[in-house]
Amino acid sequence: MTGPRPDQVCDPVQDPTAKPIRRAAGMQEFPFAGLHALFIVAHADDEVLAAGAQLGSFAKVSMIHTTDGAANRRVALACGFATRAEYAQARRAELRAALVAGGVAAECHELGIRCLDASFRLAPMARRLARQIRRIAPDLVFTQVYEGGHVDHDATAFAVHAALRRLPAPPPLWELTGYHREPDHDEPGHRETGHRETGPIVRGKFPSTGGAPTVYLPLGPDAQTQKRRMLDAFRSQLDVVAQFPLDAEMFRPAPEYDFTQPPHAGALGYDSEGFGIDPRLWRALVLVAERQLRPGLGAWLSSQWLDLKLWWLIWTRRAHPDHPRLVRLMRSCRRLSDLDPSADAGARRHPDAPR
Repeated sequence: MTGPRPDQVCDPVQDPTAKPIRRAAGMQEFPFAGLHALFIVAHADDEVLAAGAQLGSFAKVSMIHTTDGAANRRVALACGFATRAEYAQARRAELRAALVAGGVAAECHELGIRCLDASFRLAPMARRLARQIRRIAPDLVFTQVYEGGHVDHDATAFAVHAALRRLPAPPPLWELTGYHREPDHDEPGHRETGHRETGPIVRGKFPSTGGAPTVYLPLGPDAQTQKRRMLDAFRSQLDVVAQFPLDAEMFRPAPEYDFTQPPHAGALGYDSEGFGIDPRLWRALVLVAERQLRPGLGAWLSSQWLDLKLWWLIWTRRAHPDHPRLVRLMRSCRRLSDLDPSADAGARRHPDAPR
């Protein structure tokens, strides 16, 4: 595989929307044609769902998947695979088949984190992504929007933003659509205590926070047919990809997020979608990661200790929001006391949690 040396740093390119975007016959032109695009997404199908019809318009396409797309053996068995590793390998093969179906040549990389575990590896993920972005040297980066839909999507969004902040000359960052729950405007405020309450799921569009899409590209019949052919290659995910619209693809420059705050005022999908992670715990992990990413020897030593603690919580499956060991870990980081889930009398309790 050829490419820039690891010590090369990519130079920023002019933002494609810094100049007016031409329109022809009422259709907005694709402003990224001829550029080297790097897609950093959580799973091997996210980029096709968000931008499958446009992948062939880039001069070069690179992809980094932060997870292997396989959560556990139970999910693998439900999808017809004997092991989790076999399921992960099948998802990689499905992506290759989708790219062939769309006539897209792409350089693919994977961090290899188990699906649904990315939130517990935020700091290491950001460091690895910074090295990968520096080596690949793209003209621009596309990643997922912070929207409270899939926990791995939001973890990837945080890691990409953190990785780019570590680069002296980061490329422009653009966002891809995913899915989220529409905020319920009938009740004011953020209803986090009842985060299992469900609202309508919106797919293929950006949430109202963060601004409207700058680039909106309706897809004609031929483009929709090609994208459907690509999505049909994801055999293990057909029930998921079938729920996404094919009428348009949209992109927008990534805003500056405060990942320690909810992405919007509506219900989040972390728990209601079966991911098993409390939104407050997720934001506590963000604060832990921010501490791990601080420069200096003290931050590095703290990072190593926190990494070991988090891995222990993962492998013992004790990553519950009010598990006493996790609460102590959270309290070890300043600024986390206000996010301590054990202080909420209505929070879900782990059997080992103190009464």
